[in-house]
Amino acid sequence: MGEKIHFNTDKASIVFESKRTYARLLTQSDFKALHEILSDERVMYSWGHGFSEAESKEWLLFQMQCFKLDGFCKFGVFNKTSQVLMGCVGLNYEFIRLNNAFKERVVELGYVFSTQFWGQNYAFESTKACCEYAFNILNLKQIYALISADNTASIKLAKKLGMQEIGKNTLEKNELVFKLEHTKEK
Repeated sequence: MGEKIHFNTDKASIVFESKRTYARLLTQSDFKALHEILSDERVMYSWGHGFSEAESKEWLLFQMQCFKLDGFCKFGVFNKTSQVLMGCVGLNYEFIRLNNAFKERVVELGYVFSTQFWGQNYAFESTKACCEYAFNILNLKQIYALISADNTASIKLAKKLGMQEIGKNTLEKNELVFKLEHTKEK
């Protein structure tokens, strides 16, 4: 079925990995590199602005708190060869309202990557590993992606992962909602 994805459930080290990347919990020592990524307006397109230093600190603390509470968060994605922080990939709980129906809490797949790593398939490689982690280690049944309608790169990535567009999130930004269901291989 393609490339083998390896998992490590030791929470103190690598959480999941792919051929060229590994993901681990971010720490305060990653802050400088993380802020460089989060402060870039092109990277933070979906948020509408690059993050200030205070916003980046808050984001990092939020991810640490999510991991303690939920067992997952946005993890730092590192290049196996250079050990450079390339971006973040992971899961968080999010509330959505599909097509004005009842609000529901879902697990959202999200990611951001430094522009220097765009167009090199790192986002697909690491989000695919994250999806496998979500299904095979966390035993989730489905994951969602919330994507602005004009974010063609993220829509393309969601479809490449096998996600299906299922409607619009009318709760806040009127984002497109994509869903990937866990299917056990036979």
